[in-house]
Amino acid sequence: MSLRSNISRALNHRRESADKKLADALAQCVEASSEGYELAKKNANALIDAIGQMKSKLSDSMSRNGVLSRGSDECRKIIKAQYLEIIDRLNDYEQTIVLDLERRWQEKKGFSIVVFGRTMAGKSTLMSILTRGNEEFIGKGAQRTTRDVRRYLWKGLEVIDVPGIAAFGGDEDTRVAFDAAQSADLALFLMTDGGNTPEEVQGFADLRNSGKICLGVVNVQDQLVYLQRFPNEPTIVDEAIKGVSEKINSKDTYREIQCFAEKVSAKSSGIRIDFTIVHLLLSQLSQRKIFAQYAERMRKESQVRRLMAKICHEVVTNGPFFRVKGY
Repeated sequence: MSLRSNISRALNHRRESADKKLADALAQCVEASSEGYELAKKNANALIDAIGQMKSKLSDSMSRNGVLSRGSDECRKIIKAQYLEIIDRLNDYEQTIVLDLERRWQEKKGFSIVVFGRTMAGKSTLMSILTRGNEEFIGKGAQRTTRDVRRYLWKGLEVIDVPGIAAFGGDEDTRVAFDAAQSADLALFLMTDGGNTPEEVQGFADLRNSGKICLGVVNVQDQLVYLQRFPNEPTIVDEAIKGVSEKINSKDTYREIQCFAEKVSAKSSGIRIDFTIVHLLLSQLSQRKIFAQYAERMRKESQVRRLMAKICHEVVTNGPFFRVKGY
């Protein structure tokens, strides 16, 4: 048996082993979700009981002290209105607790990841890579391409694509993105090299301050024009792939990440931020038939596999904890 065959067999065995670990972890996440739901339900019932006691005591106090039979008509009217408003708010809060818990239970029995970041950072391109070539929703250079929340499955995980933040006129998009992020177990914060905006810094900090577990992803921006124009020229393909590798590993890129991380850390609390540098376009192009002979090398140098491995590692290592914490 040739050396190449042995290496291929070893790689396949490694992938199968990693996939089994992930599948086992996802099964544990489902069990942990049930555990988290029961625990949250117990706490919710205790809170609802406390609200009921509060309403009862408030009503008894109003009756026992004759509050509504004293003072002028106007005064009694104001007090009664305030009392009814308090009761209504307590009833609304009580109902919100029940509905929110049930919604989480119906939506979140598995493990979910949200892809979060500014407009045109590459979120939909990452989705295309995970779904093996569906490019229907990829932006074409305009802002606010993803205007709603889309959900995909990857290796048994639910991956949520949300509207980009910090777009001009996109305040509602930002709100929708944050709401979706709060329901996810893990957040991928996607940004690009070549500088960042104050809105990105604040957005990442807000996610961390909300208690969300975040992984940073830096997408190197290079449109690979010559590679796409001359896909059959080996020299051009080779130079393009080498250029991507050099940019991913450049000191300038690492300095940019360090600067960004320091700005985020100054506005948030939590553990050290872990970043992965990738080239999403190179990985996406590797899925096209015309690049079939270079596909393996393109995927390797894009570092997207490394990102996928980190995601799977988080699920295998901390998935059940994230699921309980989600309630």
